[in-house]
Amino acid sequence: MAVPVVALSSGKPMPRIGLGTVTPTLGQAEGHAGVKEAVLRALDAGYRHFDTAAAYNTEAALGDAVADAVRAGTIASREEVFVTSKLWIVDAHPDRVLPALEKTLQNLHMEYVDLYLIHHPVSMKPPAAEGGPLIVKKDLVALDMEGVWREMEECKRRGLAKDIGVSNFSCKKLERLLSFAKITPAANQSILRDGVVDPHKDDDVLFGPVAVVVVVVSAIDVATQVEVAEKKEKEVAPLAVVVGGEVQLVRDERGDVHLLRHLGSSGGGDMADGSTSARGGGGGHRGGCGSRSSSRGSNGGIDDSDIVTDNAGAVVEVHPYCRQNKLRVFCREKGIELCAYSPLGGKGTPWANDSVMDSPVLKQIAQDRGKTVAQVCIRWVYEQGACVIVKSFNERRMRENLSIFDWELTDEDHSKINELPESRCNYDFFVHESGPYKTVDELWDGEITAGQCNQTAFVSFD
Repeated sequence: MAVPVVALSSGKPMPRIGLGTVTPTLGQAEGHAGVKEAVLRALDAGYRHFDTAAAYNTEAALGDAVADAVRAGTIASREEVFVTSKLWIVDAHPDRVLPALEKTLQNLHMEYVDLYLIHHPVSMKPPAAEGGPLIVKKDLVALDMEGVWREMEECKRRGLAKDIGVSNFSCKKLERLLSFAKITPAANQSILRDGVVDPHKDDDVLFGPVAVVVVVVSAIDVATQVEVAEKKEKEVAPLAVVVGGEVQLVRDERGDVHLLRHLGSSGGGDMADGSTSARGGGGGHRGGCGSRSSSRGSNGGIDDSDIVTDNAGAVVEVHPYCRQNKLRVFCREKGIELCAYSPLGGKGTPWANDSVMDSPVLKQIAQDRGKTVAQVCIRWVYEQGACVIVKSFNERRMRENLSIFDWELTDEDHSKINELPESRCNYDFFVHESGPYKTVDELWDGEITAGQCNQTAFVSFD
């Protein structure tokens, strides 16, 4: 089954399940070859979305794997994969953002990343020499959020990052970012009017803070009526039809349709208005901002697994023991899609929350559904409407983690999960008496402040 996608402002679909490349040893135990082989196995299994970061030491291995896959014919080109990387805290200073992304692209052997994120809402003084701990708590300093975001916007303007966003930001921190951002996280401020991009307009943003339904098809006739169920709130769901990796048709939140070219044509074609009809109904998975709808064309079926609602822009820890209800509601209201990491609680890592995989409640749900605990966790996140970054280098588990689209959790399952106590994996790594966040409450602004202090060689208190 095809992995559902979500549209970003660049128009390139982002698969809603991606493979994470962070490892417990930050790539040291696995080595370049181990990470590269894992990515190649993932590409064979059907993954097309990959998450890396400067801090993971896996960018070069990921880039080499993609290049090898192109040469082997597993994928046709780099454009078939969606690559996310992140700005580490030591480079989260205005004058270091562009050089950091350029280094990331050098590691990846790529001309651009599809999504570039501020990894954490904190900065660190640059070390005198390389090779030290990843986090030196006494060197933590406040993030110049406005200055760093301005440079992130420059990365997007230069085409080095197709979209930009943030990671590990609370509602309060996102609110502050939105107060001055000229380019909002993974949202497009340019206006499409009958195929014309007008950067000088600031009204009726088609890919701004609204949900977008994406239909990925190989070809479609101009006269085809694409029927899409309305969002649960009964608003008209904006629509994008993607042909050959490019957005060809968009319907804005008012229901007006803008055809960028004749659908199914190989060239640009004449611009023309089309029409769509929307009606309520359809089923699909539960979850407020990511409902999947049944869709059909008059010339045949369109796989409804390729249709989702929502934009994307923030990556945070989300799992059944860290449900992030407040943040998910905030992001839905602001048009920012969440991408969830550690859906299994980071099992096996120094920052793990073992409550997830050891949970009697989740084990019982898995038994009742005939699934694994991992599949239950991933399906639960997916049903909340979020993208999910899964992590396993084991080929069997890689494939299991993709097998979550043809079944659903029950209302009773959801009720049980909603009663689980919440706590974080990523808890207090950036809390220090001399730093910008002196308490966990300050770091997370009161949003899920329970967790455990995990000791790791990657963090130094000196």
